Amino acid sequence: MNTAVLDAFLLKDATEHPARAKRAKNVLSQVMLHAIRHDLILSNPVRDVGRLPKSVLGDPRPATSEEVERLRWAASEFEAGNLRPGRRPTMPIGAIVDVMLCGLRLGEAIALRWDEVDLDARIPQITVSGTVIQLPKSFDGGPTARRQDKTKTPRSRRTIDVPDWIADRLRSLPRRGELIFCTASGSAYSPKNVARAWRAVCVAADVSGLVMHGLRKTAATVTSAWAGPQAAADLLGHVSDRLTKDRYIGRRESVTEARDALAVLFNAGR
Repeated sequence: MNTAVLDAFLLKDATEHPARAKRAKNVLSQVMLHAIRHDLILSNPVRDVGRLPKSVLGDPRPATSEEVERLRWAASEFEAGNLRPGRRPTMPIGAIVDVMLCGLRLGEAIALRWDEVDLDARIPQITVSGTVIQLPKSFDGGPTARRQDKTKTPRSRRTIDVPDWIADRLRSLPRRGELIFCTASGSAYSPKNVARAWRAVCVAADVSGLVMHGLRKTAATVTSAWAGPQAAADLLGHVSDRLTKDRYIGRRESVTEARDALAVLFNAGR
């Protein structure tokens, strides 16, 4: 195993799974250091592996409107059980995707509770107040995910006005517990399981290089073009030292400007 082989392997993996590629690079480096200490190799080939491109590591691309349409079709095929043999899935991956296209992180979307949405209001709203975290694998059959009543940052706690078709989508879901997106037993979906379903949907939709977080960037891109960067920052509940000051000036707790933008681009949901 040499640097050239590792370089090609990590770059290829990073194209589809950037976080996994980063972890793999760290693990491989530790393995090689262990081998050096035991006189199995003379140098660490990972040390000279090139830096993974920033566009691959930390800057997920947004989806195009055509890709959104194909992803919706593939999600409906997944829910109908047409993408894989066996029992029909119960996970409403299509609805999860639609909610994330409103600017939510994956953990925020699957943490939504029924008492945090007002679907019958003149302008439907969803409130983000928590997130679902992945738990270590349990050998006794315990839960693999847990909802926590706090968001990633204080600014992430927000209320978002959503298009009517999002309200219709959520209203059509079965109520199994306090969570909108939950298993048959009412427990939170594992982010890893949702990501696995997402990958199956992307393959069926012939969409490559789009991670789930790219849906959130899609919402930001569309909203910024329609209503400006301030509205996009409000939609995301975003906080970063790299963002310009105007994204935080006069930030409102209730986000309204993004609703029309989302309704226009994502009218495939009608």
